[in-house]
Amino acid sequence: MKLKLTVILSLCLLLNNNSIARSDKTIAINEGGTITAYVTVPSDFTCPVRVENLPTAFCKNNQDVIYHLSSSANIPYAISPEQYVNNLLQQWSGDSGIKVISYYPAPQITQYLIQRDSQLIYRSRQQMATYTIEFEDYSRNERSISVLAFHVIPLRGAVMSTYDIFGLSTPMTNSKSFNQLRQQLNEFIYSYKYDTQWVQSANAQTVQSNRNLTARENAFYNRQQQIHENNMNALDSSQSSFERRSRLSDKSQQNWVDSTHERQQLVDPNTGARYEAEGYYNYNYVNPNNPNDSIRTDNPMDNPNINTEQGRDYQQLEEYRR
Repeated sequence: MKLKLTVILSLCLLLNNNSIARSDKTIAINEGGTITAYVTVPSDFTCPVRVENLPTAFCKNNQDVIYHLSSSANIPYAISPEQYVNNLLQQWSGDSGIKVISYYPAPQITQYLIQRDSQLIYRSRQQMATYTIEFEDYSRNERSISVLAFHVIPLRGAVMSTYDIFGLSTPMTNSKSFNQLRQQLNEFIYSYKYDTQWVQSANAQTVQSNRNLTARENAFYNRQQQIHENNMNALDSSQSSFERRSRLSDKSQQNWVDSTHERQQLVDPNTGARYEAEGYYNYNYVNPNNPNDSIRTDNPMDNPNINTEQGRDYQQLEEYRR
């Protein structure tokens, strides 16, 4: 008889637990007309809602329990999570209506969010830090817990920061402890899932953006290379013109010196040997075996190679032109 009674009591407890089991519903997060993600909340909550002076409010039930969800705009530099939290706590410390109970890092939530964001290409190399703050707001007669998740995202040649706010607040008259609030908020955070189509679209935009940036970088590099080559060509041309002018100037200078001193510059066309001779003659001959043995004349008939002695073969020289 006792055994039957025990079974009946167990069944009653089981039925009672099932009757009070929480019923949840999934809420789509709409950003600018696009569904980006989904979260799960108890079915007695209304989402989304607007609450006066609470821009982070997302869902609310009849007992004035509120889920908070918000994201900051993109910040074009790296922010310090520790400094941000410290500034926030300092600001609250000056507000007599807010009492901070505790604050601490939330590494498990950080790991979850990093894993969640790993689907997004542009966040694949992000750095994250997450902090939990438990506080009481006497001006609103609320007990609240907030999670601040900071993202520092490296981009090509830049860095971007953003942060997400997850929160849960309840009236002071509610008997829930901070531990219970923390567990309920964690369930809310861990239910946050990205929409698959949005992830695919975001990744496609990232790939296209990277391609466009690569094309612009390549075009800029090519323009710089072309400018460099043009500058070098202009410099080479200027150097060549300078050297050509210098040679002409040297030639003119040498010609002037030669004319002043009545000297003639001559060259052997066969050997390239150069000779310098006093005075000007139209016909100049030299014995290649004896440079001191030369004949100079203005008479074309005075060719020393005609009827010369054995071993005296004269080479006719030409005027050396610089």
